[in-house]
Order: sequence, then C-alpha cells, then structure tokens
Amino acid sequence: MNKMIPIGLFSTLLLTACGGDSGGGGGSPAPTKYTWQFVQMETRTKADMLEQCGVEPTIFNINKVDPEDVQTWKYTYALNAKKVRAILVYDENNDVVDDSTIDVNNISSKGVLTFTSNDVPKDWSIAIVDTSTSKDTHIFSIEGALLTDSIIKIQQAQGEESSCYTDNKLLVSSTLKNVTLKNNSSYTSSDTYFDGKSAIKPGSSQENLTVINAGEQVLFTGYNTDSYGELVVNEFAYQDSKTLSTAGTTIELEKAEEQLVAYITNITNTEFNHLTIRSKYKNDTFDWFDWNAYADDFFVKIPASPTTSYTYSAKYEGTHKQWGVLDIKNIVGNTVDVDFDANLLNDTTPTVSCGYICEVNTIGLTYLDNIKASHITFTTGTTHYSMFSTKDQVLVPYVPVSLPIHIDEAKSGDEVTISLLNTVHTDKKLINSFITYGNGRNYTGDSLYAEAILPPALAYSELAELFNYEYTIVTR
Repeated sequence: MNKMIPIGLFSTLLLTACGGDSGGGGGSPAPTKYTWQFVQMETRTKADMLEQCGVEPTIFNINKVDPEDVQTWKYTYALNAKKVRAILVYDENNDVVDDSTIDVNNISSKGVLTFTSNDVPKDWSIAIVDTSTSKDTHIFSIEGALLTDSIIKIQQAQGEESSCYTDNKLLVSSTLKNVTLKNNSSYTSSDTYFDGKSAIKPGSSQENLTVINAGEQVLFTGYNTDSYGELVVNEFAYQDSKTLSTAGTTIELEKAEEQLVAYITNITNTEFNHLTIRSKYKNDTFDWFDWNAYADDFFVKIPASPTTSYTYSAKYEGTHKQWGVLDIKNIVGNTVDVDFDANLLNDTTPTVSCGYICEVNTIGLTYLDNIKASHITFTTGTTHYSMFSTKDQVLVPYVPVSLPIHIDEAKSGDEVTISLLNTVHTDKKLINSFITYGNGRNYTGDSLYAEAILPPALAYSELAELFNYEYTIVTR
C-alpha cells in the first residue's frame, strides 16, 4: 500500500516565486494572473475515502488512531469546491465594487477561479464569504498587494457528488524503515520530514521510520549526558533514505567536533520559551537541538568545518508583554546572538474600532520598523473574520444586506488576534509564506476560519527555500 501526500497546488502553474504570470512584451506590462483553487476538507477512514472519491485523492494528513490497526486510521483529503457563497471585491475606501467581473459563477467544476491584478488592484481587496453546516459564516479577505496563487479552504459542504482533489501527489514509501546505529552514544534520535524529530531514547535502534519514496536525507543523532546530567550532542549522520530498508540498515555515526554557541541577550527567564538550532543539509532541514529552559548561553556540538554542506539557523520562541514571538536568525560562523527586545512591543490589546466603517488600527502596537504584512482574526457571534493586509488601518469587510447571508457585524471593542511579519526581505516568497503560515505540514483543516493552505510537499520544499531568510512574527 502506498500512502500519498500532496504537493497540493495544482501542478507547476502555482510554483511561481511571485504569484501569477506577468507575461508581456513591449509596452504596458500585462496584468498578473492569479489562480485560486477552492477546497473543502474531509477526514474519513481509507475505505470511506475511496468510496467517496473513487480514486486515491491527495492526502494531507494521516491520523494513526491506533498505530497497529490501519483500519482505524483517519485520512484528511480535499474535495474540489465549486460551491462558494459569495466573492466580493472592495475598493480602497472599502466600498463593494458592484460591477466586478469576479463572480462565484465563474468557478469551474474543479473549484478553480482565475482573475487578474486588473480585477483587484494593489490597494483594493477581495473577500470570500463562506458558510458551514453549523450556520456559521467565514470571511477571508486579502489585500491586492498580497495576492498570489492559492488554495483556499472553505467550510461549505460540497456534497457526496463532488470530485476529490487529486493533483500533485508525493509518494511515501510503502514500507517503514528500521536502522541500527553504530555509535559511542547512550541515546539516539532520528529526524524525517513526515515523522519529524523523534523522541530522544536510550539505545541504538531507530524503528518504523516514514520516508519519502523518491528519497530524502534523514538525520540520526547520538547523545550523551554532561556532568550536570543534561543531554548533549555527541555524534551524527545524514543518510539518504533510499539506502534504508525494512529489514534494517546499519549506519555508523560521525563525531560532532565543533562547538556552536547561542548567546541570549535582552531576554529574561520569564520571557524565554524555546530555542531550536536548525540545520540544513542538501534540500532537507532538521531540528538539530533544542532547549526549553532559560540560560545566558547555549552550547551544542556540530560537524567540523570547513564545509559548505551544512548551514544553521536559530529559531527563538518567547512571550513578551503578552505577545508570542517567533524570531529566526541565520548563524554565520559558530555563534549567534538571540536578542529580541521586548521594548519593541507595547502592552496594548488590539481591538476593532467602528465609525462609518470598522477597522483595526495597528499603529502603536509595536515599534517594529520593517512590517511587511499583518494577519487579523476574530469572531463576533457566529461570524469568523480572517484578514491579510499591508496597511496600518486594516478595514473590516462588510457584506451587503442584499446578500441572503447571516452576518454578525464587527463592532467597536471586539478583541482580535493579530500577527505581524517583520523582515528586511522584500521578495514575495517569504511574504507569500506568511499567508499560509501554520497551514502546511500535516494540515488537518480543523480551523474555524476560511484560509489559504499550503499542502505538505510544497511546505516540504518551502522549508529549504526559506531557510536562510531572517524574520520575526509577533502574535497577540
């Protein structure tokens, strides 16, 4: 049996770095073309999934309810979503554009909608209005400046007659792999894309590894304890998964000889949550080592230099003035300063403010000086809003009363959750990834919100593509 995980966005049409096709020769540049694929997520047993789809669909996630009984496993897959309640386009003043050419009737039977930047200029916005069987309403809006090719997950039930999303599957090996490590370490772990980093455990065996059929690098790590009883990296091996077998493969670990140091400054014990040193080898990325307890500095062994084969970055997570902070830094040489400053944040609760129109004002929330985009979510009554913008005043989309859809309108004082992307980078690759942040690897579709999603194999390739970007995401 082959388990299937998707690349997800419909073939290479969506694999452009900057969104859609610009085209054009001489004269005025052609408008950028965007392609949106609408899907509704389903989770069923494999038998029920195949009965509905008739063919093996793209699988986004497998929940191994009982690891020993595959009949209990639940598969998350997608239906092509032709049924979308409404699509609205707003001008720069948040007025609905009545003569917009974008219409739900233009969505194909496979759930695909195409439009151009002429339909939604940079300072305009577009909103998807979606309803679910629970009678909730879900509004997803995005500013024209942030548009890109996307898969949009909606909640509206598509019905048993709907076709299943089947594009761009990534084969996973039909057999689990087993490894015995030749090492001088008391503890070992493994790290694969689908399984993630395993628990560190005593002994030299790493069992039942799920790997990509076409091949990936797998990290094996050996650990000992120091004089304080803390685990430290001792040895390592990167191994091509194509050399692994079910019967068992023996791999000899190499000594990790050099020391990498992460210095903690401007961060207090109560702010610190987590620090991970990440590594990249060839086209794969890994969690090399992590710490959950505060210290002034952290030391970890890495492979000896000189080498261009390995690169490293630091992923810091903390809580500062009730803001969740994710801070990514490149590591040049063998040291890195982890130094996020809480003074960049204000202890202010972001809320909706309503006058003639409703908005969320991001001015004064932080002193971050390279904010490229914001993501705002909130719920009022049974209406769930999700909004992406580059502006300081983010306008809340409204639904005209002429549409027969129940809306609980935003009101002053509604508390929101806001995430801000701060980075010196200006290319759209990183900004596009912010639109799908958290909606890629092993996606389950459980969110209350309509949202843009990134299927696992695109998320897999994106990990390597974005590894050397430095950025901060703060959320409150």
